[in-house]
Amino acid sequence: MAANITTLSANETTLAANETTLAANITTLAANTTTLAANETTLASNTTTLAVNTTTLAANATTVAALVNVELVALQEEETALQSNLTTQKLRLEEEIVLRDARNETVSVIATVEKKIDLLISNIATNSSRVRRAEAVSCQDFRADVTAFMSLKYSDLTASELQKAISDGKALSESTVEECTDEEKTKLIDAKSSLLSERANLQDVVVEQTEKTIATLKSIVDDITEDLTNVQGKIAAITTPPPAMTTTPTSFCCKIKTVRSKGADYDGDYTLKYEEAQTSNDGCKDACVYYRDGNVDDLYCFRSVSNAELGSAIVQCEDQPSPFSTYMYSPATTPA
Repeated sequence: MAANITTLSANETTLAANETTLAANITTLAANTTTLAANETTLASNTTTLAVNTTTLAANATTVAALVNVELVALQEEETALQSNLTTQKLRLEEEIVLRDARNETVSVIATVEKKIDLLISNIATNSSRVRRAEAVSCQDFRADVTAFMSLKYSDLTASELQKAISDGKALSESTVEECTDEEKTKLIDAKSSLLSERANLQDVVVEQTEKTIATLKSIVDDITEDLTNVQGKIAAITTPPPAMTTTPTSFCCKIKTVRSKGADYDGDYTLKYEEAQTSNDGCKDACVYYRDGNVDDLYCFRSVSNAELGSAIVQCEDQPSPFSTYMYSPATTPA
């Protein structure tokens, strides 16, 4: 009877302990349920945030694309304006050079007319004995032509007007003139003085035109050309797609591989001989073709194997990491 009472008391104690444990487990379960609910709330919040971020990313991408398009349009408009300005300035430069060259030629022609006058003043014959007298002009008429010639303001003439003056000057210097009287010679001396003054003035104009106007235009053309090149470079950077990423077989082929503990049929040092254009249909994993132990006539390739098939064998790339280091060699392939 006493033993049963003792046992009953022990059972009651155990029951009480179990009830305490059960209460603790219920509390833990409630806490876990609360945690689970919190985690689900967090997950839902993160999902919402992810959706918002995705939307924001898409909006940002659209904004960037729009900004790039705006920049491209602005650059293209700038390119058009620069090309137009460059064409205008090149035309101006070309016209100035043509005018400068015509002025230079005019200076030379005026000098030949001056020499003609010197010959007449010195009584040196300027008409050939074979030329009939009827073809010679009088000294008075020659002087009148010289007066008309020197009356021109050469620095104010256009290139085409200067060409007319050049033609007239050449005709004067090449004309046959009858002998001049002393009075006519005196008048020719005065005419020559005027020609000398006009020639010196025209030479000064040519120097200033070359050193200032033409030099400035050349600098402007160079600056516009540089700006245009820069703008075109920016346009190319926006419109040219990035080069495609390409991977050649050489980026995966290990140059030397060793096989150990697989047996005499497989153990050895394998050296890369070449790479095929594409992977063969002989069970090879890649396009890398090797020869073994210096025998270049026996060719091998890798094939994929399981860990069980590989066993205790060791396949190692000696010169570089390779994604094929877990492959096992197959028997010899047909030489390429």
